[in-house]
Amino acid sequence: MAWGRVLAKAVDSDGDVNYTYVRRHRRPLDDYVAWVARDSSLRFKSTANAHAFYLNTYNALAIYQILERVDGGSVCDVPTFWPGRCSGPVWGTAFKVGDSTTSLWEIYNERIIGAHQDIRDLAAMNPGVRSGPPVRGGLYTPDVLKEQLNEQMARWLRHKRRGVRIEEGVAVFNEVFDRYRFEIGLFTDNRDLCSLASVFTVGAKAKALSELSEQGCPHRFSGFDRRLNEAK
Repeated sequence: MAWGRVLAKAVDSDGDVNYTYVRRHRRPLDDYVAWVARDSSLRFKSTANAHAFYLNTYNALAIYQILERVDGGSVCDVPTFWPGRCSGPVWGTAFKVGDSTTSLWEIYNERIIGAHQDIRDLAAMNPGVRSGPPVRGGLYTPDVLKEQLNEQMARWLRHKRRGVRIEEGVAVFNEVFDRYRFEIGLFTDNRDLCSLASVFTVGAKAKALSELSEQGCPHRFSGFDRRLNEAK
């Protein structure tokens, strides 16, 4: 698909997006958003087709919104009547997806997290912010979705700024892990974060996380940078 090819060239090795490149090659994204708005064939939440469809839809609409409504700076610049800081891009914008009107919040929480109950999905979606997980340089596909989600989770957690790092004997996790602590506990039978993260990391970091897990996983959460995840 043309939009997947644009993504492959627009996303850098750090998982940030070259929005200038996407603007210059805008047609595939516009066509993809139009297809999402009219397509109604993938609506079964239990299937890999629907799972991949909504992951790709979320990420495409997040980038589309940035091109339409953000001029550098932060996604918090998106205007909205919805109350709350930075609510515009997530709650305060409506998108047409098939036969329904929805928001990024609803896609993220209801059609993906709630529907599939897989914590790896937290690594697969970025609303356009620097502290979000790295953007995948391509589309998610049903036949290899499991492998893609494993890869994306590992990429996120191994990233020092975006994922988890060790500071003075404490694991410092992305704030997303705090925001979704209930869901993570529910989906993993309350496995501690250090043990969970050690599965997706390697080398010294994996070893340090395993050791922290044995100590009760002392941890805290980092601040969340909502500036645009724009490739430099």
